[in-house]
Amino acid sequence: MTQSPITPIAMGEISNSPHERTALITGRPIDYIRIHVSQAPAMSRQSLIAPRSPSSKAPEDKHQRIVWGQFTAMRVAAGFPAFSYYGRVAKNAGPTLPPAGERVTPSISEVLQQILQVQTTLHGAGTVSAHALSAIAAHASTRPIRNSAETGCGATTLLLSHLSQNHTVFALDIGNSVSSVRRSALLGPRVVTFVEGPSQRTLPKHHFPEKLQLALIDGPHAYPFPDLEYYFLYPHLDAGALLILDDIQIRSIHNLFEFLRADSMFQLEEVVRSTAFFIRTEAPTFDPTGDRWQEQRYNARTLMRYDWRSRLKSAFPDSTIRRIESFRRRVTHASSGCSVEIHSPHRGDRISEGGTVAGTAHLAGDTHLWVLVHRRDVDGWWPQGAGEIAVSGSQWSVQVKYGGPEDAGYDFEIAAVIVGRPAHEQWMEWVRSVQATRAYPPVQLPGAGAVLSAQYRTVTKG
Repeated sequence: MTQSPITPIAMGEISNSPHERTALITGRPIDYIRIHVSQAPAMSRQSLIAPRSPSSKAPEDKHQRIVWGQFTAMRVAAGFPAFSYYGRVAKNAGPTLPPAGERVTPSISEVLQQILQVQTTLHGAGTVSAHALSAIAAHASTRPIRNSAETGCGATTLLLSHLSQNHTVFALDIGNSVSSVRRSALLGPRVVTFVEGPSQRTLPKHHFPEKLQLALIDGPHAYPFPDLEYYFLYPHLDAGALLILDDIQIRSIHNLFEFLRADSMFQLEEVVRSTAFFIRTEAPTFDPTGDRWQEQRYNARTLMRYDWRSRLKSAFPDSTIRRIESFRRRVTHASSGCSVEIHSPHRGDRISEGGTVAGTAHLAGDTHLWVLVHRRDVDGWWPQGAGEIAVSGSQWSVQVKYGGPEDAGYDFEIAAVIVGRPAHEQWMEWVRSVQATRAYPPVQLPGAGAVLSAQYRTVTKG
């Protein structure tokens, strides 16, 4: 009947319970409904489903006229649903009713209370706590949310459909989590887009056309899936965006929580039960294709139980470490017959852009002498002399370059080292690459066990 006639269809006073009217309202087979005051709930409930009397005078009879239109959003009224309307009203409705096109929406607190009543019945895949759901409403309602996304589906989806203008859900229909939410009258369907399937596959393929003001990570919990979801979401978070991480009591997710708590891109607002709330700061977005791990606060300190040797080494000055390494080499390579000394420049000499480094050396077997230079505060070394240094009658010398004009006033360190064939071949490959590309990346010195003899000298560039 509702498909053809243009005559409005109404229902009279035949229902005795709000539940008898729910199907008529949600299914929209009627245009208007008239409810007898004596059969309606208490006045506090009537006020949610009926406009005020169309005029200031008393009603014509004992019946109160209740007008409904195109029902769109559920409101909460002491345990039973009522709906807002667009204002399609009966002919005799007074001018005080909302004008056509005006939507009367429920408050977030009303929506929240209704969701909390059905939260545990939505599906069997688990859900956030009531306290966390309330915290989401509190945090999200204080900021404009144009675009949002979540992994997982449930009560949070219902709530975010009232808080966001465009909400995207990445979820599997486990325990009817998606289908139950789709059927719920509490869902704002024109707001939510469901991307069904494993988020491990759907998120990497998804294109976010705009920045997100809210993201909720509550999808698969096994490692490394929470980290994977974070990786594909964090580049799209707007400054000031809310990032919500649920189930931080699970170790695989707690690892991510600890990282976020330390990272400069996020500020921890609060933890509600097992749900953490972070705010995206103004810090630059970490390059998702890079690997500058040292710049991340979480990696500022390495794990002592694996790195205690490096920690101990860093506690001593370089001169002490060099003496220890020299002693180890004499013990380890005493029979190698290799030795090297630097005769000039002297320790502490002031040098210019370039100069000569000279000394003596004794080579044995397949060993090679190299001279390298670096500024002491720069990691890495630069080989000098375009290759290994020739030794003639135990004497050697090489022209070296001490950086550029911008390095004036800095200390430079000279290393004269004797190495075996593996290190020698590696550095010769560097020489060939420099000649081909004209690029001069630094190299690292071999470990103490690969250096047969070495001597260092520190000078200052004038």
